[in-house]
Amino acid sequence: MPDHPDVELSVLLSHPDYVGDTAWRDASQGGPLMSQYRDGSATLTLKSGVIVTGRVTDPDGKPVKDAVVIHGEDPYAVDARMDFLTDADGLFRLPALAPRSTTLTVIAAGWAPQERSLDVRPGMAPEDIRLAPGKPIRLRVVDDAGKPVPKAYVGVAQWQEKKALHNKKHPSVHDTRVPNRADDNGVYEWGWAPQSPVKFSVQGGGSSVAVVAAGGELEQTVVLKGPHVVTGRVTDARTGQPIPAFTVVPVNVFRRDFLSGERANAETGRDGALNFVVRRDDSPQRLRVEAMGYRTVTGREFKRGDDDARVQDFVLEPAAPVAGRVVDANGQPVPNAEVLMATPTEQASLESDWQNLKTTTDANGRFRFADPGEPFTLIARGDVGFARGDGQAPELTLRPWAGVTGRFSDGGNPVAGARILLFPIRVEDRVGPTVDEAMKTQTDAEGRFSFARVPSVRASLGPWEDPGYRSGPAVPLDLTPGQRAELDLGHAGATVTGRVELTGQRPAELDCAYSLNNLYRRESAVPAPQGTEGFDIRHGYRASWIATPEGQGYLMTVPQWFVKLAPDGSFRVSGVPAGEYDLAVSVYAKPTGCLTDPLAQAVVRVSVSEADVERGEVSLPDVTADVRPVPEVGTTPTLAFLKADGSAATLADIRGKPSLVHFWASWCAPCKRQLPAVARLRETTAGMDVVGLSLDEDAVAWQEALGTLTLPWPQGRVENPADAGLSSVPAYWLLDASGKIVAKVYDADELPSLIEKHFK
Repeated sequence: MPDHPDVELSVLLSHPDYVGDTAWRDASQGGPLMSQYRDGSATLTLKSGVIVTGRVTDPDGKPVKDAVVIHGEDPYAVDARMDFLTDADGLFRLPALAPRSTTLTVIAAGWAPQERSLDVRPGMAPEDIRLAPGKPIRLRVVDDAGKPVPKAYVGVAQWQEKKALHNKKHPSVHDTRVPNRADDNGVYEWGWAPQSPVKFSVQGGGSSVAVVAAGGELEQTVVLKGPHVVTGRVTDARTGQPIPAFTVVPVNVFRRDFLSGERANAETGRDGALNFVVRRDDSPQRLRVEAMGYRTVTGREFKRGDDDARVQDFVLEPAAPVAGRVVDANGQPVPNAEVLMATPTEQASLESDWQNLKTTTDANGRFRFADPGEPFTLIARGDVGFARGDGQAPELTLRPWAGVTGRFSDGGNPVAGARILLFPIRVEDRVGPTVDEAMKTQTDAEGRFSFARVPSVRASLGPWEDPGYRSGPAVPLDLTPGQRAELDLGHAGATVTGRVELTGQRPAELDCAYSLNNLYRRESAVPAPQGTEGFDIRHGYRASWIATPEGQGYLMTVPQWFVKLAPDGSFRVSGVPAGEYDLAVSVYAKPTGCLTDPLAQAVVRVSVSEADVERGEVSLPDVTADVRPVPEVGTTPTLAFLKADGSAATLADIRGKPSLVHFWASWCAPCKRQLPAVARLRETTAGMDVVGLSLDEDAVAWQEALGTLTLPWPQGRVENPADAGLSSVPAYWLLDASGKIVAKVYDADELPSLIEKHFK
């Protein structure tokens, strides 16, 4: 290895008789230090596990050779190999696995894929897997003019709500021999598909669409839109001459006040010729054109497919670059420092660097950016420190990095592999430049973690939810430049245990696993950010605080624990010091899109005495959370809403024929991604009404979304979203002619088979 202080080593361990690594180990993730590798004292430990074996046969009991056997839900999800082949006798042997519940998926050409649940435990018997014939799937892929799309890519995206079944041709996974291309006539055929629904991603000609098909169904036609290319000229406003070099950045318009640039998908242009391919169709778009020596211009809003947006000209005004210098605490220039620019349109991130607008300083510490044409914030960072400057700051002075080290325990035991987050306590301006200053690392085998470079800001530190531990503490800090803090999370204090009991009209599938719960101390630990006057935790937690940036900023000053409930509602919170607390519980149904309203909530007072800490535990009485009434399959809801024209209506008004009720919200990105699927369904399903109901609490945002999104079916807004009993959007109800719910789903791609089942 090169003998250099910046060299770090990551390793991945595997062995057929021991539990292998699922991720690369480095010093921050349980691996030895570089100094230990160099002096020969590094030790890496593999744990014993359970060997899973079995045999795959055809319907006649004959062995099936080269069947692909996959354990887990997604062979691409981890670095370690998860798929293996059967031998000539149909036998397979998986490497040692840790005891747990998982799944086996078996894929063999000519036979229907099979999935089974697997309880990995010592002494388990070999698996006997007998395959059955499959059914054909046939898709005809055409463009929007009805012409075949030859060689269109047809990828298996999901089956049985998992990604184990796949047809990727990649050295990281075995070839399942499931076809992934249409022929020259745009026809895709898979003769041995499962009879249960499979979700595909069909791509071709710069367009993609999600399709659900099941083996044995009639041929489906898949329509792909042609590429949307924006052409035009980019010229100098004073001379009219073409600008020699420029950059085009696509911008997603999620809301009128929420623009999000995709610098990772930016393209360069030459000699004033604009030629940009628009690929996203789940939200309206704008284009930003920038060139050094000019003020950046953002074009008008358009949707993919708008013919009048295919030609756009950009005229740029000459403007001096945003230029400055980075210096250290002694005023000396800092070469090779990284400088990021954040604007309202393009967020900067300290952790995820792939979309940043950035540059580096020259030998004299100088940098420059094209004038962004909007407010901006600059971030500079280097070996000696960190600086943040808002507006026209000609000089950024690096202050020494602060540092945080510590360990994390749960139930008295160190937690390895827990994700630790660090982020500033700040109230961000919603319309100003946005900087994501969050950082993350993982605990090592002894539960230890370290942030060697921490901006000199107030920071909240704590692990997020993880199956390996039951609570995640967040410790507010008030750090100064160069300060080093040592933390001991989840260790000192009492262990608080208890159980949440759901009462009232509880749906059969509802449990406590999908919940957001926090134990808040009734005392702030660090000064509150500016602009949070009126918030005072000493009078008790208020759920309304999390709805505002000011309230969120204030809550970051409070010591707290994220509490992960088991499905039966039981919980354990480790390392709680003596004091007064509020436990806030919010239970949701299983979410698949954007979270809306919890189905059950409760806030209870918790007291931990010095005697409790001395004893080491506190057992709480059951916490009761009442479930609000939830419309279920088989019920006939009369949900009230306001139409787009302002008049009142209910679902009872649309009875008389089958209906699809589409729940969405203007702020919901998954909702917008599924709009094309809803539109296709409306066009291809005769005799069924479609009604869109927004769960927007902001009526203005809803009306603006109606003006920008393509929603050519009746629309309304539910004034009290809790009445719908939904945990997340998008969501869909299928109603029969009497108004009774016959199906509820959260994915539009599941609707065609349900409509076929109930209405045809």
